[in-house]
Amino acid sequence: MELSGQVSAIKRPGVIIKDAALLKNWQVIMLEKRLTMKNREGAIGYCLGMGNTYEDYPFRDKNWTLMRHIDNKKVFAWIFEKDGHVWINVKCEPGLLDYWRQIYHSVVPAFHLNKDHWNSIILDGTVPKEDIYEMIKQSYMLTKKNNSKVNFKK
Repeated sequence: MELSGQVSAIKRPGVIIKDAALLKNWQVIMLEKRLTMKNREGAIGYCLGMGNTYEDYPFRDKNWTLMRHIDNKKVFAWIFEKDGHVWINVKCEPGLLDYWRQIYHSVVPAFHLNKDHWNSIILDGTVPKEDIYEMIKQSYMLTKKNNSKVNFKK
C-alpha cells in the first residue's frame, strides 16, 4: 500500500475502492490504525522512523523485539507482550526514572533489565503517546552515544 504516487484500486475480501480520494483516505486511516502506540507494529514503526535503526529478534522466544542502532548495535527499546499488553523497555536518565514512574502507573521498573537505568512502559492507553515518544527518544539518545572503549594490555 503506497500513499504517494499513482493510486490504484484496492481489492481485499469485502473491500473494493476505486475512487482515488476515498482510496487515499482509506490508506491514511489504515496506516494510522497500524501505527497506534497500542500495538507492537506501532511501537516498532515509531522506533524504525527514528533513523539508523533496525529490529532484531535474537532470542528463541519471538515475543521479544529489540530495536537497535545500526552503528553501535546498542538496544534502545525492548518490545514484548506481557499480561495482555505490549510493553516497551526504555533506558532513562537516573533523575527521570522516578519522575515517569510517579506520573504514570503504567511506567514501572523495567521487566528483565536493570531497574536503576531502565523503565517499562505498559501500552494500556493511560500514557499519552507524546510522553511515550519522549521516553523512546530519550532512550535512543542515551544509547546512541559511543562510549570510549578501554584497551587492556595483555
